[in-house]
Amino acid sequence: MTDDTDTATKTARLVDLIQIATGLALLLGLVLVFIELRQAKSLSLAELTSQAYSEAMADFRTVMGEDAAATIAKSCTNPDDLAPAEIVVLHAYYNSKIAQISRLRVLELVGDFGVPWKTIAPQQINEVVETEPGQRWFERHVQVDAELYAIGMGIVEAGVDCTSSIDTVTIIDDD
Repeated sequence: MTDDTDTATKTARLVDLIQIATGLALLLGLVLVFIELRQAKSLSLAELTSQAYSEAMADFRTVMGEDAAATIAKSCTNPDDLAPAEIVVLHAYYNSKIAQISRLRVLELVGDFGVPWKTIAPQQINEVVETEPGQRWFERHVQVDAELYAIGMGIVEAGVDCTSSIDTVTIIDDD
């Protein structure tokens, strides 16, 4: 009888251990499913946001037209002579630059893309704040983003000059 009782006790313990292991496996599986759902949600949100920024940048390019370079150059050399239509082109150009940075920031939230947005942002922002109209636009429109604003104001305080960009283009054209 004792052997039957010992065997029944051992069997009951084994059944209990199997049930505990099964319960833990089920719990672990639920946790993994929850984590995967959160990641899928983050990826979907990043994809939708990135797509929205891409569409906005396409709209900005449409507004800028095919000869935005002349308007950008004029904002450097003759900022007081800008026509209203040229100011609209510049606003689209500046918005496009900031949208590029914002898009990278969103994508960086869900994955590592090799180059952090903070590495790319100064170059993009410099192209906005290197002219007087760009600085005024930046100060008015980017204040709500303290981090981006700080990067831009750091560039402005360091001193920027749009004529160096135009000189570089002239040198390239002369070759």
